[in-house]
Amino acid sequence: MTPAPQAIEDRGKVRRLLRHHSIRQRAIRTVVGLLWLGGGPLGGLEAGEAETTGDAEPGKEDTKAKGEPSGTPDLTKATPAKTDNSYNLGPTGALGWMYVEAGMTVKSRQILITAVERGSPADGVLEVGDVILGVFGKPFTEDARKSFGWAIGRAETEEAGGILPLIVWRKGKTQNINIKLQVMGAYSDTSPYDCPKAKKILERGCALIAKDIKRENRFWINELALMASGKPEHMGVVRASARAVAASTPDTETLWKASCRGGMHTWEFGYKNLFLTEYFLATGDETVLPAIRACTACIARGQGRYGTWGHGLIGPGADGQFHPPVPPYGPVNQAGLPGFVSLVLAEKCGVQDPELKPAIARANKFFGYYAGKGAIPYGEHRPGMCHDDNGKTSLAAMASALQGKRAETPTKTTGSATPTSPRPSRPNAGSATMRMPKELRIDFSPA
Repeated sequence: MTPAPQAIEDRGKVRRLLRHHSIRQRAIRTVVGLLWLGGGPLGGLEAGEAETTGDAEPGKEDTKAKGEPSGTPDLTKATPAKTDNSYNLGPTGALGWMYVEAGMTVKSRQILITAVERGSPADGVLEVGDVILGVFGKPFTEDARKSFGWAIGRAETEEAGGILPLIVWRKGKTQNINIKLQVMGAYSDTSPYDCPKAKKILERGCALIAKDIKRENRFWINELALMASGKPEHMGVVRASARAVAASTPDTETLWKASCRGGMHTWEFGYKNLFLTEYFLATGDETVLPAIRACTACIARGQGRYGTWGHGLIGPGADGQFHPPVPPYGPVNQAGLPGFVSLVLAEKCGVQDPELKPAIARANKFFGYYAGKGAIPYGEHRPGMCHDDNGKTSLAAMASALQGKRAETPTKTTGSATPTSPRPSRPNAGSATMRMPKELRIDFSPA
C-alpha cells in the first residue's frame, strides 16, 4: 500500500530533524564529586607545593595515560584550536578543556587548564596551559571529567583534609601539585536530602548569588535558587528583581504584538513567567500580577496546534486564528517546557485568560503521550531511549505533578489484570517555593 503524499512528507521531515538533532546532546557543565570510586594514597605535599618527577623535553615524555583510547589528542604536545567549551572544574576555581566525542567526555584522559579565577583555590597553584594527567597519584584511566569529580568528593572529606593532589604536566615537566579545598564532608546516601554537605553547598552558593544576583544570571535562575533556599534574608534581593522585571513588562497586547513573529521569545517568556509566578505564590506580592497576566497570555497564544512551542512564539495562521502548526525550524521542547510549567503556576496564581486552560490541555496531551514510553525528545520526535537531556522529562513530570496527575500502572498478577489504584496526588509537588512555610512569606502590604 502506497503511503499518502502527506504521510511521506511528514516522515521525510521527521527523518531530517532526527538527523539534524541527534548530535545536539549537551555535556554536563559542572563537575561535581558525588562519590569516591578508588584512587591512590594521599600524598604528603602541602597545598601549592610541587614535586618534580620528570625532566623530559616537551614531546619527548610519554604523558598519555596507559590504555588511553586511540584517536584522542595528547594535550601536552598540541593545544586545540578552540577551547571555548571548557568545563567548570568545581570548587577549584579553574576551567578545563577535555576531549569530547559525540557530546561525551568518555574518551578524555587529560584536562587542559584554560582559565583560573583570581582568589580561588587554584589561583597560584594551577596555570593556564597546565595539563592535568591524573589525581591522587594515579593517571586518568577513564573519563577525566567524572574522575576529577570523584577526586573532588574524596578530597573534601575529613580524612583527606581538603587536599586534592594532582599530576600536572607543565612546560615539559610532570609534577605533583596539591590544591587546598574546603573540608565539606562526604555526601550522605540520601543526598541532597538529610545531607550536611549538600546543605553547606546550597548555603555557600546562595550567599554568593545574593552578593551579585546579576552575575551569570540568564533567565532569572539566581532568583529561583534564592527563593528555593527558603531563607527570608534573601527575599529582599529577590523582591527588587521581581518588581523590576514586572515594571519593564508591557501590557498584554503590546507584548504580543512585539513578540509573535519569530525571534527567541519562548525562552525568555517561559523563564520570566516561571520566576514571577513562583515569586507571587511565595510572597503574595500583587505588583507582579499584571506582568504574569501578559506573559501567560503570550505564551498560551504562541503555542502550536499540537501543544508544543518553537524557539519563538507563533503568531496567527493564514486564517487569522491562533495555534497554527509550529513552522520550521520546528518545535523545541527545551524552550517550551518552562513556559508550560509557568502556565500551570499562573493558573494557581488566579490568572484568567481564555487561552490558558486550552493551552495547558494541549500541552498535557502532547507531553503526557511520552509517559511510560521514554524520555521527552528534542521536538515532535519519538520517545528518547537514553538519558534525560537537559531535564526535559523532569520538567514535564513537574508540570504533571503540579496538576496532581498520576498515571495508573497495571499490576501483573496470575489471576487478573486489574490495575492498581492511582497513587495519592500531591498538587503542589515539584515547586520548591509553593511549599515555603507561611512564616517565610513576606508581607508586602502598605505599612
